[in-house]
Amino acid sequence: MERDQATKFITDLLRLMISRNGSDLFITGDFPPAIKVDGKVVDTSYRIEADSALSIITGKDADGLEVIRHSTAHLLAYAVKELFPEAQVTIGPVIENGFYYDFAYKRPFGPEDLVAIEK
Repeated sequence: MERDQATKFITDLLRLMISRNGSDLFITGDFPPAIKVDGKVVDTSYRIEADSALSIITGKDADGLEVIRHSTAHLLAYAVKELFPEAQVTIGPVIENGFYYDFAYKRPFGPEDLVAIEK
């Protein structure tokens, strides 16, 4: 997937993430965050080149929620690096109720930094 296509995909995906209950994300709309091809989870840009078993994954599926959280974690890391280029991205896994990222930076991020990152 080209960078512009990837950016559009993630942007469209984030637009669908409009409500939050606790730390669980729910998707509204019909756009699938991923599909399964022959049992393998792939993004929607995956090229199917042979007859395959196909399943649509939604944000209500465990696999779909994991894809959304994984993509969102990457967006968080990208936003932090854009604002704080010298910050080092360390670890940021998907966990049971969301995701997190650890960053190595010369100072702790404060409330004003979090507001900027959210934008």
